[in-house]
Amino acid sequence: MYPSMRGERGAYTKSLSILDILDHSFSIYSARIEKFFTIFLLLNIVNTFLFRAILNLMPPPNLPHDSVSTSNILNWLINYGASMVLTASILFIIAWLAANIGNGLIVCYISEIIEGRGAGVRRSLNRMPHFISRIIATSMITGVLTVLGFILLVFPGLITALIFSLSIPALIIEDLSIFGSMRRSKELTDGMWWKTLKLLLAASIILIVAYLLAETLGILFYRSYRQMLLREVIRLVIVSLAEPIYPISITQYYYELRRWKMERPPQAEYPPTPPMISEVKFCHYCGQVLPYDALYCPNCGIRVAKDNLIHHARN
Repeated sequence: MYPSMRGERGAYTKSLSILDILDHSFSIYSARIEKFFTIFLLLNIVNTFLFRAILNLMPPPNLPHDSVSTSNILNWLINYGASMVLTASILFIIAWLAANIGNGLIVCYISEIIEGRGAGVRRSLNRMPHFISRIIATSMITGVLTVLGFILLVFPGLITALIFSLSIPALIIEDLSIFGSMRRSKELTDGMWWKTLKLLLAASIILIVAYLLAETLGILFYRSYRQMLLREVIRLVIVSLAEPIYPISITQYYYELRRWKMERPPQAEYPPTPPMISEVKFCHYCGQVLPYDALYCPNCGIRVAKDNLIHHARN
């Protein structure tokens, strides 16, 4: 999949650019678009049904009419706000689980394609139970660390997101533990933060454009045909087409960094620093070796002035 980093004469070449990685990702994606699209379409359909079911369970925002007072309105706001927070939390967890399952499945499938094994969606599905608990735990830990970093300061949160961006591919491809995958991601992204940021930004822009396009077309079709179902179908199709790009590109990036760091030539070592040459001083009268700060010769007792030291040697 990747060209060799060494030419015919063994010369070292640079790692692939972000554009090259995205180009390879789109090549794999276009060659198997029906499989990637189907995976995320099914996940998004399940997501949508669960969303609608949970939203229908929410109480309508009706103010109390029997006794309108400040205390009643305040109690209603607290209860309704609590139900909104609970509903939003449940919806977020559902979407987060679906995204982790979909991304993990794609990473597993792409790794088999790149490594030349018998790649297949069914084979990847059979492997997922082995990874799913670690995927969820790793995603939860890295997500919490990233959010805390953004809450404290924006910059540490961004760095945390970059450092642990390859945790899921490392976990699945190398079958690592939760913290082992986080350490491996840190090793691979070390010194590559800027390149990692560019890839994540490119994948995020693709997703944002797809979401905006889906919403815009959905609204236009809804205004023309007054069909909410048609709007949902358009949104599901466009989003499901765009979402596989992220796990595909991040898996390609993982293999590129791993290959580059394994095959790059060792750093040139600086030659050892030669020992410092020290000046040895002698007494001009008897030839006794003198301490550096001596005022008198320890052998003959004669006063030794710096301007009288005429015998010097070097080690």
